[in-house]
Amino acid sequence: MKKRWWSILLIVLAMVPCLCCAEMNIKLVWEYSYPEIITGYKVYSSNVSGEYDPNNPVSVVEDPNIMFIEIRNLPDAIYYFVVTAFFTNGEYVESSYSNEVNNLFAPKVKKCFGIL
Repeated sequence: MKKRWWSILLIVLAMVPCLCCAEMNIKLVWEYSYPEIITGYKVYSSNVSGEYDPNNPVSVVEDPNIMFIEIRNLPDAIYYFVVTAFFTNGEYVESSYSNEVNNLFAPKVKKCFGIL
């Protein structure tokens, strides 16, 4: 896999806890460079900063016009995320990792509803 110099800036991380459970939803939104050559994006996640498995993306977005994903029902923990861009025009080329974001400072709001 060749790496190129395209830059992707991961810009938004929002965490929404599941109602009354130990799970959360995370929405990632990013900007990109050189949209005319991008085929799609890969999102990587880890519980350790800077350690991502290039063979195991959390999500592959095959539409270059979609620049967000929502990951649902994650166990309550600290997660780190990066995004890469790729194109396939005869050969597969993937960019280096974007800047890293995490859910450490995302607001945690628990809302519990029950039947009385």
